Amino acid sequence: RAYQGYDCLVLAGSGLTAASDIAEGVEITTQKASALCRQLVEAGTLVVEDIKVAKKGKVKGYALAAPEGDEA
Repeated sequence: RAYQGYDCLVLAGSGLTAASDIAEGVEITTQKASALCRQLVEAGTLVVEDIKVAKKGKVKGYALAAPEGDEA
Protein backbone atom coordinates (compact mmCIF):
# COMPACT_ATOMS: atom_id res chain seq x y z
CA ARG A 1 0.00 0.00 0.00
CA ALA A 2 2.93 2.35 0.47
CA TYR A 3 3.30 2.57 -3.29
CA GLN A 4 -0.28 3.66 -3.93
CA GLY A 5 0.64 7.33 -3.43
CA TYR A 6 3.43 7.05 -5.96
CA ASP A 7 1.16 5.52 -8.58
CA CYS A 8 -1.32 8.36 -8.14
CA LEU A 9 1.35 11.06 -8.22
CA VAL A 10 3.04 9.66 -11.32
CA LEU A 11 -0.33 9.10 -12.98
CA ALA A 12 -1.51 12.63 -12.15
CA GLY A 13 1.38 14.16 -14.07
CA SER A 14 1.76 14.13 -17.80
CA GLY A 15 4.69 12.20 -19.14
CA LEU A 16 7.64 11.42 -16.90
CA THR A 17 7.91 12.57 -13.28
CA ALA A 18 11.25 13.19 -11.54
CA ALA A 19 11.87 11.52 -8.19
CA SER A 20 12.32 14.98 -6.61
CA ASP A 21 8.77 15.90 -7.67
CA ILE A 22 7.43 12.63 -6.28
CA ALA A 23 9.33 13.22 -3.04
CA GLU A 24 7.87 16.69 -2.69
CA GLY A 25 4.36 15.43 -3.38
CA VAL A 26 4.45 12.77 -0.67
CA GLU A 27 6.73 14.68 1.72
CA ILE A 28 9.73 12.33 1.85
CA THR A 29 13.36 12.79 0.86
CA THR A 30 14.42 12.59 -2.77
CA GLN A 31 16.72 9.71 -1.86
CA LYS A 32 13.84 7.72 -0.38
CA ALA A 33 11.64 8.47 -3.41
CA SER A 34 14.43 7.38 -5.78
CA ALA A 35 14.92 4.13 -3.87
CA LEU A 36 11.20 3.35 -3.92
CA CYS A 37 10.93 4.23 -7.61
CA ARG A 38 13.83 1.86 -8.39
CA GLN A 39 11.95 -0.90 -6.55
CA LEU A 40 8.81 -0.15 -8.57
CA VAL A 41 10.84 -0.28 -11.80
CA GLU A 42 12.21 -3.68 -10.79
CA ALA A 43 8.66 -4.83 -10.02
CA GLY A 44 7.48 -3.64 -13.44
CA THR A 45 5.08 -1.02 -12.05
CA LEU A 46 7.08 1.97 -13.33
CA VAL A 47 9.35 2.61 -16.30
CA VAL A 48 12.33 4.95 -16.16
CA GLU A 49 13.97 7.27 -18.71
CA ASP A 50 16.50 10.08 -18.54
CA ILE A 51 14.90 13.51 -18.77
CA LYS A 52 16.39 17.01 -18.90
CA VAL A 53 15.47 19.36 -16.07
CA ALA A 54 16.39 23.05 -16.12
CA LYS A 55 19.29 23.85 -13.79
CA LYS A 56 19.65 20.15 -12.85
CA GLY A 57 20.68 18.53 -16.12
CA LYS A 58 19.70 14.91 -16.74
CA VAL A 59 17.64 13.15 -14.09
CA LYS A 60 15.62 9.97 -14.09
CA GLY A 61 11.94 10.35 -14.93
CA TYR A 62 9.35 7.78 -13.93
CA ALA A 63 6.03 6.83 -15.52
CA LEU A 64 3.52 4.06 -14.99
CA ALA A 65 4.28 0.96 -17.01
CA ALA A 66 1.68 -0.18 -19.51
CA PRO A 67 -0.36 -3.09 -18.16
CA GLU A 68 0.55 -6.49 -19.60
CA GLY A 69 -1.23 -7.10 -22.87
CA ASP A 70 -1.58 -3.35 -23.45
CA GLU A 71 1.50 -3.02 -25.65
CA ALA A 72 0.85 -1.15 -28.86
